[in-house]
Amino acid sequence: MGKFDFSDIYSSFPEAIAAMPSKFNSHELILEIARKNQKEYIDALFAYKDNPNPFMHVHRQLSSHIKKIANDNKLKNCGDDTSSKDIFGKKNVCRAWKKIHHSVV
Repeated sequence: MGKFDFSDIYSSFPEAIAAMPSKFNSHELILEIARKNQKEYIDALFAYKDNPNPFMHVHRQLSSHIKKIANDNKLKNCGDDTSSKDIFGKKNVCRAWKKIHHSVV
């Protein structure tokens, strides 16, 4: 295990996903998760304070978790990466996601 136990943050993903619109990207979801878990988010950043890029490291962990739980949370990857601004407002790319709504027949 790494320097930080992300399990509390990971457990908040389903609620954060439910709060997202039908289409969103990883940056938007990470911001929602950070907003709803401010103490844990800061703790995660602090755990990697000696890393030259603590935000990138923590966000990479969170982004990786999105991919792992996508099917269980009825998310579909929309294909290629999409253009988005990162937490610092810099132009970057990330995954786009779409909620899957199964119709009952």
